[in-house]
Amino acid sequence: MHLLDSASIGPMTWSDHSPVLITISSPLARPRERLWRLNESLLTDPLVKDGLHNALRHYFAENTTPDCSPQVIWETHKAVIRGFLIQQGARRKRERGAQQESLLTRIMALEQSHKLHSDDTVYAELLDLRSQLRSLFNHKAQKAFLTTRRAFHEHGNKCGKLLANALRSHRQVLYITHLRSPQGTTVTHPRDMTRLFQDHFTSLYSLPRTQQQTTPTPTLNFLEKHLRSKLTPVMRDTLEGPISAEELHDAIKSTPTGKTPGPDGFSLKYYKSCERLISPAWLASFNGLSRPQCSLPPQTLSATVTLIPKPDKDHTLCGNFRPISLLNQDVKLFAKVLALRLTRHMRYLVHPDQTGFIQGREGRDNTTLAINLIHAARKNLANPTLLLSTDAEKAFDRVHWPFLFNTLRHMGFGPHVLQWISALYAHPTARINLNGALSPPFTIQNGTRQGCPLSPLLFALSLEPLLQAIRGDPSIHGIRVGRVDYKVAAYADDLLFFIRQPLISLPSLTGLLHDYGNLSNYKINMSKSEILNISVSPALKASIRAAFPFHWCDSSLKYLGVHLTPDPSALYATNFLPLLKVLKSDMTRWAHPHITWFGRLSVIKMNVLPRILYLLQTLPIFVPVTFFRTLQSLFIHYVWDGKRPRLRLTLLMAPRSQGGLALPHLRNYYSAVHLLRLVEWSTGLPEKRWIALEQELAGCPLASSPGCWVLLPIIASPHTRRLLLPCRSGDVCNAPHQ
Repeated sequence: MHLLDSASIGPMTWSDHSPVLITISSPLARPRERLWRLNESLLTDPLVKDGLHNALRHYFAENTTPDCSPQVIWETHKAVIRGFLIQQGARRKRERGAQQESLLTRIMALEQSHKLHSDDTVYAELLDLRSQLRSLFNHKAQKAFLTTRRAFHEHGNKCGKLLANALRSHRQVLYITHLRSPQGTTVTHPRDMTRLFQDHFTSLYSLPRTQQQTTPTPTLNFLEKHLRSKLTPVMRDTLEGPISAEELHDAIKSTPTGKTPGPDGFSLKYYKSCERLISPAWLASFNGLSRPQCSLPPQTLSATVTLIPKPDKDHTLCGNFRPISLLNQDVKLFAKVLALRLTRHMRYLVHPDQTGFIQGREGRDNTTLAINLIHAARKNLANPTLLLSTDAEKAFDRVHWPFLFNTLRHMGFGPHVLQWISALYAHPTARINLNGALSPPFTIQNGTRQGCPLSPLLFALSLEPLLQAIRGDPSIHGIRVGRVDYKVAAYADDLLFFIRQPLISLPSLTGLLHDYGNLSNYKINMSKSEILNISVSPALKASIRAAFPFHWCDSSLKYLGVHLTPDPSALYATNFLPLLKVLKSDMTRWAHPHITWFGRLSVIKMNVLPRILYLLQTLPIFVPVTFFRTLQSLFIHYVWDGKRPRLRLTLLMAPRSQGGLALPHLRNYYSAVHLLRLVEWSTGLPEKRWIALEQELAGCPLASSPGCWVLLPIIASPHTRRLLLPCRSGDVCNAPHQ
């Protein structure tokens, strides 16, 4: 009884039974903080939208004065508009509830009168009011029911969130029920779990300074010695100019909708609906940050951290959750504008070894390079070779800001850009969202926020001094092919090193990683970093094991979602055959009766095809026809639920313009992947380092005879038995189809 907050008896609206309403408080429940969030349906109401535009005009006309900073004017306008929208939402809710409340009040009064006097007239009026209330409830329920049915009818069998949610297995880890403290005790109370997360992220975002970080001299010496990337004067001028209304429009247009807003509650739809009115104030506020004394208000830089569980990890530990920062939309647009500017110059500042988040580069460039280097290393087994994949601990969250800004200055960034980026990192705060409840705010003193459009580019720039130092260190020996020494391939913080002479290279590499980590907070988890043995003898392997705590892979090393093997001929069995088992299990689990065969076709396009296509792109190897036939059988069995097919396979695979249903033709996708390689061979882009490597291994220009080696026999028609292909010498040879 001590948990009982209130109890009441409601009116008899449906039958002769009265509902009893009881409110009980749980000792484990933590009340959710009431945060305002824009109701986007208000922006579709013409009256509300006109009133919103008038409120914006009056506010900016009355408050834009020289004695008030543009930043304060911009931040204050959000409070004013928030109040206006709250008022409009309350008005609409009040009007909707007025009729219902009036009916309930009259019903309760008539019920009391009927109990006292048993008047037939009162009873008839009571029945009439109950009928009106039922009609009101029925209308609301019918509207919600029709909306739900319409959503399932329109989107239930199409590629989208609704179908994806139907396939996703229920994951309790999204609601955190308990945690384990560093001392090993289990914590279940929400207040204690919030304190654990807050202590964890407070320590993560407030790392103590090392001895080398107390003065800028060691950092400047490191950058002067190793960093060679510089902006040209033309590039610098394009970055330094004031932000224009066109750039803001492009940022709004390129930002995806439907994202959760930040603490201020304003979503992207508000900026799209009122762009013409708020654009001048936004530009004045954020362009003004280029002046040294200007800064953003603390509320603007606040963020809500939502916790995403890492797959295949222990979710009772705080460190196994990925912190995603939900920033205010105006700050995200500002970061998006800077990111769009910087993207055009990243390929000139960052070496092609780094493929993560750089325009024109892909992760498949790294895997293709690695496969070719393994093939080259196996030609000289006498020279000991290994692959080292390093695991960086919280790489994005540990970036040391002074090191980042010193790197940007050394690269030639101008004062305006540096001031703009500094404004994003001037005393930001965050609050952790745990099961809907927010923690107290804490300050952030290091790291690039995951969820900010600019963060990946800043991280790539901060990592570039390390990668250039590794490439320029003569004591670190990579796999040399021709005149090029290939040492490292990077995708953001996923580093893959190609090591020869490991007893000399590994001490130099670990020493360089340690020196760089002392300056930038970059930290390698040695026990989770993996080594793949290519041609290391057992005696040398024992010596390396004794000196370095790396984990040695038995048969394959997982990098960017694919398994690299010491023998390239084992790539198919290691990657494609396990995928078949996983897909067969998934299709069995996805055989829900409410998903029609049209929906199952969408499941294949949305969920199955990307996984197959990713392997085909990242592993440019020969895939036998049996693999595609097995997949085709799986598709047919899944679409028709194990029953006899009702349509021919050719009709299912035909394009929609020809009356088909566009079921993926995997052989055509396979051919397209290799045809793309033919195009890339012909263009010879310098961003694709694997093209120069393959040309060196082939011993002739690839563009002159691209189909001579493997690709044209692979992509030939199944009915073709023999092909006439140009040989290396220019003669004609007969190539069997296999």
